[in-house]
Amino acid sequence: MAVAAALLVALVRFVHANPGTGPGTASSPAAAERANRLGRILTAQDQAPRHAPLSRSLTPVIALEHAIAADMRSRVRHGDLSGPVQRVSCGRVKRSPKDRPGFRCQARAGGFAYPFVGVIELSARAIVWCKDDQVSVDPGLQAPLSPQCRTGYRSVQ
Repeated sequence: MAVAAALLVALVRFVHANPGTGPGTASSPAAAERANRLGRILTAQDQAPRHAPLSRSLTPVIALEHAIAADMRSRVRHGDLSGPVQRVSCGRVKRSPKDRPGFRCQARAGGFAYPFVGVIELSARAIVWCKDDQVSVDPGLQAPLSPQCRTGYRSVQ
């Protein structure tokens, strides 16, 4: 999925940088908007919330890191990302609620860093996380993060 999104980003950037190049190339605002709409769909799918139960044997941050690492290994197995998964680290977001702490995480795989956000639902004993493509894609392809992943997550400036 991420590979397709990256290819789409490259295509959209090429079309914007080289309008009307090549034989039979038709570049128009409508075509660019269609490409951006498809890019936003792919980005939304890539950022879709993932869920896992919160283990009683692990601290919440370690459980979140393990869940994201498993997600990354799955993405590598499916060819969405290059591997291997090297590490995942998470840090608590300041001022997030004590009952729903928010985290910023970074997963390293194949030499690249991938940002994630996560929330620990302590009362439900659940973990929710999303890959955060907002910092890495063309603004025309951005899709908002799910409220499930933003709840308890506040940007620390």
